[in-house]
Amino acid sequence: MLVIAALGLSLTSYGQQQAQPLAPTLDQHRPATAAPTQPAPQATPAPAQGVTPSPNPSYNPTYNPVFKPGYQRPITNQYGRPLGQGQPIRQWVQGESVPNAQNIIIILDASESMNDEINGVPKMTLAKQAIMQTLGNLPPNVRVGLRVYGHQVVSRGLFSSGGKNCQQTELIIPLGFNNRQEINQRVQSIQAVGMTPISLALMRSVSQDFYNSPGENMIILVSDGRETCDANPCDVALSLARSNVKVRVNSVGFGIKDPVAQDQLRCVAAATKGRFYDAQTAAQLADGLNKSMTSVNAKIVGH
Repeated sequence: MLVIAALGLSLTSYGQQQAQPLAPTLDQHRPATAAPTQPAPQATPAPAQGVTPSPNPSYNPTYNPVFKPGYQRPITNQYGRPLGQGQPIRQWVQGESVPNAQNIIIILDASESMNDEINGVPKMTLAKQAIMQTLGNLPPNVRVGLRVYGHQVVSRGLFSSGGKNCQQTELIIPLGFNNRQEINQRVQSIQAVGMTPISLALMRSVSQDFYNSPGENMIILVSDGRETCDANPCDVALSLARSNVKVRVNSVGFGIKDPVAQDQLRCVAAATKGRFYDAQTAAQLADGLNKSMTSVNAKIVGH
């Protein structure tokens, strides 16, 4: 036991004697500057002969490529997104946030008087054609929807002048970015058969149609006559204005000879800071709709 203890003591003393020079030895090999330095960047390997290195934009955020002569940049839309060759324009997702979004509800008169003809063509047919043409001029950041009134008759006969027939207004196509073709298809099936509840259509549209759709709101009202139910659209528009409702109404009177009907539509537009367009022909109807849309387009371009 004494021999083992002595041997252990000798080994410990020997280890301490050998460990003492290690600290100064490391200090001797340290660089002269004690301040920490950043690791040197790795050198980019030289490209093989005859091969041009391709830049990496993700490595350098300020990368600005210089294209060779004759290079054609991709065609882009107004938001800078590319339009692929032979591919459709990028479709917007319902409810997606879009800069400077505009919301338009077209209210179409489908009352029985829209079957009257202008130059041998029913006014309803001409109105459908004008709406289809106008939809093609809308920019992609405009939500559009379609509401109709007078497209259904619930009761006929003695009590057909009011009641349930004056409740017939419906949002056929809700606001959306990708629904132009759907509106064109659905509008073809609308029949002019009923009453003219303009007031109810306006109130329903303002209170329901723009829900959860941020942006500026507009109604384009296309009608060929006066209110035929127990209400006054002028009073409704004035009430909306006093309530500070942010909806502008552009009204288009189509083939209207009745001064009372024209005054109602003028009042609706004036009360909501919109415009009234008197359209006696199909060309004037298309012009009135296009001018209503132009006011939206101009506001978008002006932003």
